[in-house]
Amino acid sequence: MKFEIDRDVFAAALARALGIASKEVFPILRNVLLKSEDETRIQVIATDLDLSLWTIMDARVERPGAMTIPVKEALGFARNFGDTRISVEHVADKALMTAGKSRRSLSSIRPEDFPAVESDKNKIPFIQCDKSILFRALSRIFYVVPPKADAFSLSGIFFHSPLPGKYRFISTDGHRLAYQYVEANAFPGLDVGKGIILPRKGVEEMLKALEEAGDAWVARDDRRFYLKTPDIVLSMQLLEAEYPDYEVIIPEERPISFAVDIEKFKRSLKSMGVFSGNYRPVRIAVTRGKLSLSVVNTELGEAEDELDIDYDGEEFTVHIGLKLLAAMAGNIGGESMVMEAVDHVHAVVCLEREDRSVLHLIMPMVV
Repeated sequence: MKFEIDRDVFAAALARALGIASKEVFPILRNVLLKSEDETRIQVIATDLDLSLWTIMDARVERPGAMTIPVKEALGFARNFGDTRISVEHVADKALMTAGKSRRSLSSIRPEDFPAVESDKNKIPFIQCDKSILFRALSRIFYVVPPKADAFSLSGIFFHSPLPGKYRFISTDGHRLAYQYVEANAFPGLDVGKGIILPRKGVEEMLKALEEAGDAWVARDDRRFYLKTPDIVLSMQLLEAEYPDYEVIIPEERPISFAVDIEKFKRSLKSMGVFSGNYRPVRIAVTRGKLSLSVVNTELGEAEDELDIDYDGEEFTVHIGLKLLAAMAGNIGGESMVMEAVDHVHAVVCLEREDRSVLHLIMPMVV
């Protein structure tokens, strides 16, 4: 195989593949597969077995064929070539990259050893979706997805349809929970059954693709979920697990309710984080017309802020981890946030005043 390609086009395709290629010990999974589609295009395939990506790059194919190339090293070379045209050739067990007077040689594993992944993408029944709604739903609750699964949570986003005409995306890390409702017409005809769990890494790559895309299509089967944009096709293995019964921790009755200016609230938390470190609890005390935030640092002292609120109920005090609360506040839109609670033991619910389709929840600390 031999082709000539624009340096930036090659680097952009490799950069997309880098997020998919496995960092594990299997050398073949650190490679991408390059295959000539015709005389003007090269197909790029990357996989870690659970997550796969296809993309196309324009090139001048001199000799059709297939080859593998280590994606991280090839990307590093491509980005730093001075010449804007790169020649890539597969010779024996080497991938030779030439740009002007610069030459690089990389070990190449046989393309026959690259894992077989679904390649007949034209037969997948994709459904066009509202890209902006999908991006918004995933991005606003992604902060709650834990990096790894544990006894209390799964490293993924639960996508289901709890009500007729409604979908809901939900994530939790055992300390916090967030969900976003969307109208079913955002994904017309998509059947998620009793619900599917999208893995964290797959959602990360979906967000990257959706941020760049103009249009998007989705599909699913029993094992996988697919996202297609004009530039890529992404396929991810669904998590096979029972999602936790999260409804039991959402208080139905929340008599304590007040709204607070979100920018002032975030600014106060940021200031206190500098003073006390993000891992201390912040004390939230609510009295008539006033919200007090305070932290104690036994070595440095104390910090306290007061914010005006419209509240005329019973006095209420709760302690919440500062870092967790700040991250949650950073994902709430609009000008004000509504905080609702039962008492200092049960979960505190935070809502967007302008958009009640999204809910954030955080568990208090016992101090």
